[in-house]
Amino acid sequence: MSPDKPVTLITGASAGIGAAFAREFASHGHALVLTARRETELNALAGELAAAGHPRPQVIVSDLSTPAGVGGLCDARA
Repeated sequence: MSPDKPVTLITGASAGIGAAFAREFASHGHALVLTARRETELNALAGELAAAGHPRPQVIVSDLSTPAGVGGLCDARA
């Protein structure tokens, strides 16, 4: 992550409004951290954004409906 760009955490980024937010924030120059339960979809979105010329987002697979998932997200390193 670049220290001179805003960093945006997007939860539920594997589909729907979360993916739409990711595309929008990326288009405005934000570095992204994407999280959701579905790794394949998160990586596909990260690849899509990178192919469009944006920095590749950091992907963190996590189920935020569980305490362990929240802890895993908090423990992840950028």
